[in-house]
Amino acid sequence: MFKFSAPIVFLVLALLLAPPVAAKSVAEQEALMSPAALKFHRSRLAQVPLYDDPELAEYVYKVGQKVAKVSDWPNTQFFFFVRDSDAVNAEAPDHEITYIDRGMLSMMTSEGQLAAVLAHELGHHIGKHKEKLQSRLALSNLGGFLGSVFAGNSAVGRAMNLASTERLLKFKREIELESDELGAKYLYRAGYDPQEMLGMLSVLADNTRLLGKINDVNTSYHGVFQATHPRSDKRRRAAIDRAGVLPPGEEFRGRAEFRRVVDGIVFGPNFTGNKRVDQERYLNKSLGITFVYPKEWSRDLKGNKIVLKDPNATLQLKIEIEKTQDKTLDSKQLLEAKYPSDLADVKKIDDKATKDLGTIAAHVPEAAKRRVGAVRVGRNTFNFLGLARNNKLTEEQDQQLVEIITSFRRATRNDLSPSEVKRLTFKRLEPGETFATLAKSRELGKYTEEYLRAMNGYYPKGEAEPGTYIKIVESSKDDA
Repeated sequence: MFKFSAPIVFLVLALLLAPPVAAKSVAEQEALMSPAALKFHRSRLAQVPLYDDPELAEYVYKVGQKVAKVSDWPNTQFFFFVRDSDAVNAEAPDHEITYIDRGMLSMMTSEGQLAAVLAHELGHHIGKHKEKLQSRLALSNLGGFLGSVFAGNSAVGRAMNLASTERLLKFKREIELESDELGAKYLYRAGYDPQEMLGMLSVLADNTRLLGKINDVNTSYHGVFQATHPRSDKRRRAAIDRAGVLPPGEEFRGRAEFRRVVDGIVFGPNFTGNKRVDQERYLNKSLGITFVYPKEWSRDLKGNKIVLKDPNATLQLKIEIEKTQDKTLDSKQLLEAKYPSDLADVKKIDDKATKDLGTIAAHVPEAAKRRVGAVRVGRNTFNFLGLARNNKLTEEQDQQLVEIITSFRRATRNDLSPSEVKRLTFKRLEPGETFATLAKSRELGKYTEEYLRAMNGYYPKGEAEPGTYIKIVESSKDDA
């Protein structure tokens, strides 16, 4: 019969008697921040915004607070936010704020793993690692300065710089190990299996190895990717083991709730369509072009022409696509060749650009004013002709045509429609299904199978048993 030790009994009682953690929205968290913390937070969001999923935001906050309340700073107000980034990263920069990227969430399979990452970041806060690292950086910079002083003796200078760098790297590894140990301790106190820390670090190390294979780079997440894999890193294992061992069946992993909340999260770039709410964006991936036009306008494809019309069919813009015959001519010369006379107000689409992004002008023959333009993209020239019914182009109508033409440019991935977004979802593995068969869709390109293995914890080899919940990635395509 298993006998509970006194610490285990007190731990279980503390967990049972502790009041439940109340969920807090992003706005409620921000309302609790000091002015300095809020200013810092806003500056970080200007670089990477938060992910728009209120339920997920509250869930991450609750898990973070569950660990924070049993940390060494139980009375400190900590803040936890999900950023809209596909980076596999989390950080504890300052002001008791922890950020976790949705890309990191996509690599997890349980609440225990989420708690492990948040507990690790709490370890950085509580260990005051930012302040300690800044002090060490100052010393390292001093070492670099002294090395430059001794540059006359190149051997001495190189030795001093090398020693300074090695000491800094060693210190970074030490604070990561300390965060692992503190985090594992907080996991244990919160009722999560401390080994979830090691499991999560292993998942991150495998993902790093995969990215290194794909991009031919050597990156790391907080010192996870070292010469040895986390599972064979004796110091890291010992640091985590010191947290304690929960009785069999008593550790909490929270797989079902995690799957429910995370199901449907964006995987990879989060496209927004890059337009105002009153606009539609046209994007043609084969031609590599894009532009925006008023939402209420119609759009038709007629042979080699794109035809736009306003709701009353009183204003029309034709975009004619033709192969560029003379590539030595710029857009202005092409436009002037098409309209050898009666051009006025000839100017660049972007007067600040150093590259030729297109030319726009008014064509003003005696009959009527028309708006024209020319843009070269790739092998093609796009010729614009805008005119009004009865040849009566008003200034307001002309401005509408100008706005459409000047929005025309070479497309980028940021212009993709939200329907192009890939999303992560969970499914039970059917008999006969393998990561290889699931990867036939090539949803994630050449390395789809490797990505699926990494995000499910089976990289580089191994197969999940039928009936196992696994993560896959799906997307819907826009045919426009």
